[in-house]
Amino acid sequence: MTPTPVHPPANSVYADLDAVIRAQVDTIVDRVAAGANWKVRKKSLLDVLTALEALATMPQESREALFRRLAELDGRAPADPPADDEAEAADADTGVGAPRPEALVLFYAGAVLERLEETQITGPEQALMYTLSIHPEHGQSVIDWMNADIRNAKSLKKTMKADRTYRALMRTIDRAVADAPDGVEEAQA
Repeated sequence: MTPTPVHPPANSVYADLDAVIRAQVDTIVDRVAAGANWKVRKKSLLDVLTALEALATMPQESREALFRRLAELDGRAPADPPADDEAEAADADTGVGAPRPEALVLFYAGAVLERLEETQITGPEQALMYTLSIHPEHGQSVIDWMNADIRNAKSLKKTMKADRTYRALMRTIDRAVADAPDGVEEAQA
């Protein structure tokens, strides 16, 4: 297989994160980077992305109950949930509701890959992860890698077909793009 360069993102998603989310991304980066190769790294990153997707698709009441229970287990007093009117008002003020599952997958994949600061795509498992990035430059890097050698494209296709976890994440993303209002899919691409 022929390695090709990873195009660095023009706009960082990591740089603008608040300290709490940046620490989460750094923890994920450490976990992924600890893998001996991209077969191991792929599994680590897919496990995290699948958990994020599950959390995002969880009903709001269940998610709040989970966070309260985690706070109790951590020895912290759980925060009182806001009244429905307060929560709706906060969402209306910020224009932000619960993140869409596919947005979390793309965002965290992009932030983690950005922080890994890799310079080349060398194999299909690595290329597979770059297809999940929110950064268009990462997507272009995968296209360049596939175009560099027909064996690259064949191995990526084979890896995509063989990985059930990846296919499940892609179904979530594909459904979201299909359900998106006109113009949104171009902004996500």
